[in-house]
Amino acid sequence: MSFFSKGILSVLISAGIVSTGWAASEQDQYEVAKTKLLFLLSSKDYTAAQKVADEKAIQFKSTGFEYDWLYLQGITALKQGQLETAAALLQQLDNSSIQQDQWLLDIATIELKLGNAQVANGYLSRWVDSHPKHVPGKYYFAMSFYELANYQGAIDQLQSLDRNTAVASISADKLDYLLAASAYKAGRNSLATQSAKKVLLVETSPYQQAANDILNNIKLKQGEKKWSAELSAKASYDSNVTLANGENQLSDVRGALQFDGSFQPVQAVNLSYQGAVTQHAEVTDYNLLSHKLTGEFNAVLGAIDLRLGYSYGQTDLDKEDWLTQHRFYLNTSKNSLSFVTDLIAQQYPDDESLNGYLAGISATQLLTQKGSQPIISATLGSQLHVNQDYELKKVRVNAGGAFMSYIASWQLQAKGDVSYTQYPPDSTLESKTLITTSIVGSKLILSQLRLTLSADSFWTISTPESFDYQRYVISSALAWRF
Repeated sequence: MSFFSKGILSVLISAGIVSTGWAASEQDQYEVAKTKLLFLLSSKDYTAAQKVADEKAIQFKSTGFEYDWLYLQGITALKQGQLETAAALLQQLDNSSIQQDQWLLDIATIELKLGNAQVANGYLSRWVDSHPKHVPGKYYFAMSFYELANYQGAIDQLQSLDRNTAVASISADKLDYLLAASAYKAGRNSLATQSAKKVLLVETSPYQQAANDILNNIKLKQGEKKWSAELSAKASYDSNVTLANGENQLSDVRGALQFDGSFQPVQAVNLSYQGAVTQHAEVTDYNLLSHKLTGEFNAVLGAIDLRLGYSYGQTDLDKEDWLTQHRFYLNTSKNSLSFVTDLIAQQYPDDESLNGYLAGISATQLLTQKGSQPIISATLGSQLHVNQDYELKKVRVNAGGAFMSYIASWQLQAKGDVSYTQYPPDSTLESKTLITTSIVGSKLILSQLRLTLSADSFWTISTPESFDYQRYVISSALAWRF
């Protein structure tokens, strides 16, 4: 019996049968009507059940049992395969006075059948928060993540299950197959292989053929080259750049075209290239050329993920020499906490004041449970800049937050950051506060082609007598992975 377990049904029928006969109280009338309706549903006499559901809906309207009967109406529609009607009835229970929250699981599974994975994910998040050990609830929660292409979220839910509490409706091979499918989609072939082989141990499993297909696909891929590549092009336009100094204000228009390419020769190594051309107008008339090459090595040390990288970049401002920059960084993460430490050496012969070294560290804490939606994180960091004689040039601290969620087939992310830069007393520069915000949306428009749209803003806040800077950027990008 899908969505409404036989165990719960038996308890509800028993509760009605043991009622102390007919009485005029609303409680007794409700119990008798409920027992009759559930008996008709269990007997599959849906015509009679629908008649009782409609008649008693009028009787219990505006009583203390209005929402309880509304729930039973939803179950009646569900039993008859009227999924849209059942969903519409159960949706009315949101923010109602009903004490039973079983409707959350029922409407979530209905929405999954209707293809509304995002809606189902929201209901299931509420259900799992109240029932963290409920196997069917976590299974359907994982399925909603899978349908949203959030395969890691599905893996997190399935791996947190207590396998000893598996129930008949959600068998172990059913759990293992969804885990194998999620791991395969996420590129975690070892976990996918392990889970698929567990499915094959159950001779009567209906998922055996699908599990075999996963294993065969993994074998085929392992026999191929272990590399991947991605190419992307990004166009951006600064719709409003304002430079203010006292009463004077100047506007600048900027357009940029950026090319990115990444290559992964083996699973643990990634190489990427980034190049950009920026055209300025009105205030400045120079072109900005830049390129950067990055190499990164990934490893796992116990429960800690490590990413060690190096990048070399050059920037040309129509000068005789290029600004060069070398950066070494280490990204470590464990569970919901990650750290990034980096060391940067930069040299610009045309302006020795830019030469020196920068060292920074930042920490990001995931504020939501792993695999849940939406994803909310907070970041705190600092950076120190010294010249070639190791004299302090500036200190920067920053704090920010990020919010990421899925809406329909779009992945949406919003970020905000506030930084404060302090210069030494003998510096000609004044301390400043910079506020940045970013909104990014991306979706797959073809199997390997991703579209990204973004809007960014930058504000430098200083004293009224000093320099003020505002900038707004809109951009779009296409990335092709092969």
